[in-house]
Amino acid sequence: MVKNTNMRVGKYAWIVALSFFTSCVDSKYNLGDLNTDDITVGNEWSIPLGTGVIKVDEVIDLEQVVELKTTPEGNYYMRFEDFVDVPKLVPGLRSSLIPAGGIALPVVRFRIDGLHEMFPDNFVLGLENPSLTIKGNVIGSGLIDGSLKLTGSEGIYESPAGSVFTTTSAFALESPSYSVTIKKDLDKLIEGTPQQVDVAATILSVGAGITDITRFDYTLDLPFIPSEKFRAKSTETIKNAFDESLVDYLFSSGTTTIYGTFDNELPFNIDVKMYITDAEGKRLDIDLPTQKVIGVGPQEVSFAFQPKDMPKMKTACNIELEFALFGRPSDITSSVKDHYLNKNQKVTMVLKLKTTGGIKL
Repeated sequence: MVKNTNMRVGKYAWIVALSFFTSCVDSKYNLGDLNTDDITVGNEWSIPLGTGVIKVDEVIDLEQVVELKTTPEGNYYMRFEDFVDVPKLVPGLRSSLIPAGGIALPVVRFRIDGLHEMFPDNFVLGLENPSLTIKGNVIGSGLIDGSLKLTGSEGIYESPAGSVFTTTSAFALESPSYSVTIKKDLDKLIEGTPQQVDVAATILSVGAGITDITRFDYTLDLPFIPSEKFRAKSTETIKNAFDESLVDYLFSSGTTTIYGTFDNELPFNIDVKMYITDAEGKRLDIDLPTQKVIGVGPQEVSFAFQPKDMPKMKTACNIELEFALFGRPSDITSSVKDHYLNKNQKVTMVLKLKTTGGIKL
């Protein structure tokens, strides 16, 4: 317990104990405001460190993807649209007159630049329900059979880098809509974070009632609903979290623990790893336990420093929080409405620091 409750502005101004992401702090307690003269802290002391808010655009660099859009509700998605002209067909053309192998249409290329820059480390772009829609502009009435070849290339994180993933699907366009949506293997195609997706359609047969096909319209939809295959890492640094007085008083003996809650609104499960670094950014040899944040809502976390870690804290300066993001199982992500990545989502951290073993200030 605190023996002297007459506290005035102290001489040990080590800013706010943890200045989470600078402008995102609601600090409830500032040890820099304590007069430390003749104050003895008992066997255990706990102080609030403040509230840190990490917004979705601080975890994911969304500005790198110019095609990224949001719904009125704030859900992120990507949509790419293009078309290909169909060679002029002879009126009344019969399937029997189509050459062997069909009529191959020119390739349409969708550029998906920037996806690989959303995270600084390798990641798997696991998304639920990506799709490609084909719509034919047709004169007449009947059935068009064909095949579609999709190729994702120039991937950054595929193994080996730059490898190609191709998927082929049959399709049928029928009046009156002449439209079909294809999903087969598209999730696998984009997992390697391709920089481009090539769309190649082949017309295999045309119904007798169709007199002409002028063009095919393509729409590639990538809803940002992370699937269970999604993997990514993001690191946030709390600069100048420690100074000499903080280390002297709270890391001199016994144990020290940073603990509290992470309230996660993101559509990921998160493994949180805390690292301590020196002024040069080098990680100290302190292994703090990884904390798992599963699902949504407040989750308890605890980063305990052991007695053997105390001498190593002499050069402590910064804190790194490494977030490993994992897509949730498919039975959870099946609800499209609730599991989009949304611009209003955030992770709120309410943390405290606890010391045991007695401290002399």
